[in-house]
Amino acid sequence: MRTAATIEAARCLYNVRGRWYHGAHCELPMIAPSDVRTACAAVDPSALRHNLALLRSRLPRETRLLAVVKADGYGHGAVLVATQLAAAGADWFGVATVDEAAELRAAGIHHPVLVLSGVHGKDLFAAAELELAVALLDMDHLHEIESLRLSRPLPVHLKVDTGMGRFGVDLHQLRALLDAVANSAAVSVGGVFSHFARAEAVDSDFCRSQVETFRQAVALVRQRWPRVIAHLANSAATWTLAESHFDMVRPGLLLYGVPPGPGLGTEQFRPAMQLTAPVLQVRELPAGRPVGYGQTFITQRPTRVAVLGIGYADGYDRRLSNSGAVLLRGCKVPVIGRVCMDVTLVDVTELPAVKVGDRAVLWGPAGERCLPVEEVARCADAIPYELLTRVGRRVKRCLAEMELTTHARSEVDATNPEAQWKEVGTWQRSSAL
Repeated sequence: MRTAATIEAARCLYNVRGRWYHGAHCELPMIAPSDVRTACAAVDPSALRHNLALLRSRLPRETRLLAVVKADGYGHGAVLVATQLAAAGADWFGVATVDEAAELRAAGIHHPVLVLSGVHGKDLFAAAELELAVALLDMDHLHEIESLRLSRPLPVHLKVDTGMGRFGVDLHQLRALLDAVANSAAVSVGGVFSHFARAEAVDSDFCRSQVETFRQAVALVRQRWPRVIAHLANSAATWTLAESHFDMVRPGLLLYGVPPGPGLGTEQFRPAMQLTAPVLQVRELPAGRPVGYGQTFITQRPTRVAVLGIGYADGYDRRLSNSGAVLLRGCKVPVIGRVCMDVTLVDVTELPAVKVGDRAVLWGPAGERCLPVEEVARCADAIPYELLTRVGRRVKRCLAEMELTTHARSEVDATNPEAQWKEVGTWQRSSAL
């Protein structure tokens, strides 16, 4: 029972010790992206449920699943995603900050929530009021929690560093921490966890050594707390490495239908986001005309240019300048010139039917086609995590059921992704790029 926290459902506000947290995207309608007049990230709830069920299929019935919804649900909208996954059977949720957890509580999500990056200072009071579990990082962290004299023991999951070199304590430091925790009234131990040093695959000798080190850590912890929840597996490990599952798994990217790396056999997963933007204007430009900032693109022929209502301020990566592509009317067309703050230009010379109001797909499914975000990321010399989590606040979120055919999904695994980028239109870089 949360005595110090109150929910105001109508405005999605959560008050904790005088601090107000906003529950963004609390209620989203099921609408078509075409009904939105600006850039839109349409999230498919059936894809989220489908992906969760696929991951569940690799687990014993007793193994719990923590859905990672940090960074605003990887850009999909944390509350939107958590609401769907809670109804579909997720057991826990993982976030990076107390504010992210408060947003879930504001939306009425009462599942257990673990703050994966630890909590410090006054946020520890909020964590207690919100009934969160937090990562216990080391001895200094324990002393900080003890110094605050919280009204009740704070639930913690002990973080063990098995090779990431980031948060936690090494195995040889663990016994001393366990002794201190056992003698502390400030915390209650509910779990022990670690983090793989690779997200894209876990079939290396190093990752397998991490599993063994973690197994030793779990054995030490269970000498004092036999019923702790042990968890290590990320998306790749949940799908491909059963020996890493322990009591709970922590998938992230695969829940959203995006493979963390190649060769994992993830073709059945469905991308949950379709990012679209409207055509704001169509221009007819002569040959030899510079396009966009810096004159990095010069038309080599009379060129029809569509101006899209999305730019780098919305999360469309500037590195896609003169190298990316979008889907318009079922065809890939190239990005020309530099991606601007608010708009992006594409060459639609070969698509005379394109008009103002049409919607371009920046990534995601589009009928019988799909432009996978991982392919867009590769074109930007980035990773899909970057692109998804940078989708900005100006981009509207909505719920939309989307179809993705077997043919469309097969494009993800094409052996020559470069060929897919240049199906319609050509471009010429200038030396200014």
